[in-house]
Amino acid sequence: AGSGQLAYDTQQCVRTNALGLAPAVWRRWAAAFEYTIMERSPALRKRQQSRGLRSVAGDAQSTGSCKSVLAALAASAACTGGEGVDALDAPECRANERGTAEAGASVVLSNELLDAFAPVKLRFSLYGKPNITSCRSWQEVRLVHTITQEKLRTLLHVLGYSEDAAEGTISQVQGWTDATFCAMANTTIGLEVQQQVAANTSCLAITFSLSELVNHLDLGVPFASHNMRMRIRKDTKLSDRLRLITERLNRELETSVALPRDVYRQVRHQLRDVPDLEADFLHSVQTHLFPVSITKERCDDLEWWFKAHEARIAKLALFYRGLGYPALHLVVRPGEDNFIDLVDCLLGPTGGFKLSLDYGANFEGLAHSLSVDGDNDGIFVPPIPHELMEGLPECHNFWPKCAGRIDWTTFVDFTNLAAAGERRGWRTVFYGPQNLLEQVSRLNLTLNGNSYSVPGYAVLQQDGWVSRHVKGWYGRESDMDGTGVQRWTSFKALLLEKPSAKEAQSPILFPSWHLDTRLTDPCWSFDPSTVPLADWIPRQGKDSHDALTKLTDEINQKLGRQYAEGYEETQLAVRLVDFLVAKSGCDAVRPATVAAILERPGKWEVLRRRLLNKWGEMWGEETVTRVARGILERLASGEEEEATWPFACAGQQAAMLLCATPGGASKAGSRL
Repeated sequence: AGSGQLAYDTQQCVRTNALGLAPAVWRRWAAAFEYTIMERSPALRKRQQSRGLRSVAGDAQSTGSCKSVLAALAASAACTGGEGVDALDAPECRANERGTAEAGASVVLSNELLDAFAPVKLRFSLYGKPNITSCRSWQEVRLVHTITQEKLRTLLHVLGYSEDAAEGTISQVQGWTDATFCAMANTTIGLEVQQQVAANTSCLAITFSLSELVNHLDLGVPFASHNMRMRIRKDTKLSDRLRLITERLNRELETSVALPRDVYRQVRHQLRDVPDLEADFLHSVQTHLFPVSITKERCDDLEWWFKAHEARIAKLALFYRGLGYPALHLVVRPGEDNFIDLVDCLLGPTGGFKLSLDYGANFEGLAHSLSVDGDNDGIFVPPIPHELMEGLPECHNFWPKCAGRIDWTTFVDFTNLAAAGERRGWRTVFYGPQNLLEQVSRLNLTLNGNSYSVPGYAVLQQDGWVSRHVKGWYGRESDMDGTGVQRWTSFKALLLEKPSAKEAQSPILFPSWHLDTRLTDPCWSFDPSTVPLADWIPRQGKDSHDALTKLTDEINQKLGRQYAEGYEETQLAVRLVDFLVAKSGCDAVRPATVAAILERPGKWEVLRRRLLNKWGEMWGEETVTRVARGILERLASGEEEEATWPFACAGQQAAMLLCATPGGASKAGSRL
């Protein structure tokens, strides 16, 4: 929750009736509203509490945090405000082990939380017929840090180690290096490598060369040991490459030792108050990506994940096997499943909602971005101020080099979070860009026989300042800070519902995007929510290799622009329709009304100018005009089956959701 700004702003919005609810409705809403933060950091928790916010200690990846949060919810003003013993005995004032019908959360919100969960990178071999749900078909990619003995000795002396203690530590680390890596170098594959390389090549060089070789896509290195031995012996291209890599690594790793995890962590802990010395240590250490067999404990944690995504992994395997790739690369956060367990505990038997906001994409999109480059581990390093990088090695292209000294993040797999909910009987209500949470048009609804009219809300007000942050909220990234962030991994929202006995009406009336490519909207002529080539190649026919032969640099660049613009304009389309309905009511998007506008140039020009007045500064005249015209033509035709531009589909679907099914928008608009 950071400084608690989101919590503070939300509470102020409720207390001041910023949405403009009817007074009677607002009073009931404000009386029922409770906002509690669960925070792991003591420093941040203290900061949040200093702002008058309720914040309790807890770990989002443990159900052990459930009771403390429920206790905080039960300690509301209504239960502690002088009602005496009777209030404490009331069911809504009791803190139980799990949420109950009377005492529990209704909504759990996480904002940039999931990307803080520890990621695990997995490698799935595509040779033969691997069993997707068997851990024997997978490897986990880990980090190994190496340093020369001389550098380590100097560092230990600076840290105050005596001569004997320093030599004892070096001897211990050398023993661990020999026991671990020489055991690997003396396997059947390692012995085969030793026949191909110079005598006295180090165990580190042999094992690291094999792990590096598997990411050379042109070689198609197999996973099975007998196939690998045969390739090393018979394939001169592979054996020549292997010798070159091993010779280089043997030079680089001369007199080096590998640091066990506990030793590396201990050294970093001791160096945290000596930044200059820590920077020197980071320069001295080499970090290697190293695939290993999955442990029994990790296998048990991931059993549900293998089963939940089996069909998606099988589809990806077929695609990449056809392109000649040796493996798939995927990232999973085991903590996500534990987090959903915690939310399930907090919501209780009467159900509720879980809203997640974060950078990310769906399962297959992220898998494509990792699998095309085996060295890519899914870690993104955002722009870092120059002064923070002073003295550090180059880290942007390889984050482990500066781990602990720079900010980094990973993109969230929203499909996996939804799958964790679905295996508990939850349903996915909405997934898509964050700005689709906003509805500027009024929402009318009836609950339990009572009618309500909820006013709309917009980040961009009529005379609002179009800052780069406002542009980012609405999905306009073309002219932002130039960091090159891919559109399809931009900020998303995922709304899950733990159902109660009666299914609740969706609070979001805009088209949800797909979490599985098998569910891609057939209306979309292309899918801007994923990696362009991963969508374009299958659309060219069954032969993937044939599609690649047609791919020129010009086509590739054009696809990049088309998919990036498609991602942005699909969001703009929803905003245009929402604005029209808010301004003129549902009649403004009826086929007959739209057809009349298109038939009369004067009416079209009036509407175009109205839209440009609202959105022109942000999106530009050409984009607003083209997208608006495309939406109106689609609405006027009434066509729903024929594939077209995604923005036209999104505009048509937004009009239907607002004004037909489920509906709720006003027939007549209001002046904004």
